[in-house]
Amino acid sequence: MMTREEALAYGMSFYNVYEEKPFRDPNWQLVRIKGSKKTFLWIYEREGYINLNVKVNPEWRDFWRSAYESVTAGYHLNKEHWNTIILDGTIPEEEIKRMIAESYDLVTDSPTKRIYEAVKRIPKGHVATYGKIAEMAGEPRMARAVGNALHKNPDPEHIPCFRVVNAKGELYEPAYRKNKRRTGRSICIWRPECAGRTSSGGWSRSDKRKGRSGKIRNIIDNAFPE
Repeated sequence: MMTREEALAYGMSFYNVYEEKPFRDPNWQLVRIKGSKKTFLWIYEREGYINLNVKVNPEWRDFWRSAYESVTAGYHLNKEHWNTIILDGTIPEEEIKRMIAESYDLVTDSPTKRIYEAVKRIPKGHVATYGKIAEMAGEPRMARAVGNALHKNPDPEHIPCFRVVNAKGELYEPAYRKNKRRTGRSICIWRPECAGRTSSGGWSRSDKRKGRSGKIRNIIDNAFPE
């Protein structure tokens, strides 16, 4: 990868991005994320070479700078979080693409996005606690953020917040109410006083959300048709 056109083409190959020239200077091209408008790739010519500014994880920042002389501290950007790649032919193309891809991942990453992706991974017929979702999202201490994210769930049909419960086995309330309105049916909860005395092994349909057992069991997803 040596030219502006090649760099731009690769940057534009990522999902949900667009090109912008915000400085009224044709030398500067930015590839941004739609919606957030965050930039993950800067393209410009400097001292006879095409340069790329890419965001970098601080843990890898110095590795790239030491591995290649043509990777330097970010030009006109925060030098702790950005690197500049000089396209002088000394860096293998696959490494350039890797750095651009890592920049895209860093810019598009957010705790809320990771929470939603974690919720999507809960298997049908199972539940997970706020704490478990936080752990799956990479931040075990952000259980409260899980609740906030679910409260703003933009796509309940594909982000099944009804499979998320708190440590006491309580269902996320908005999901419970939504299901009740949509299906007219209540959810299945664990009632230990019924264990051993019912064919359902302790599960019974109830308008109560709160289970009375510390052991969380599977919620029957038939109460929530796809």
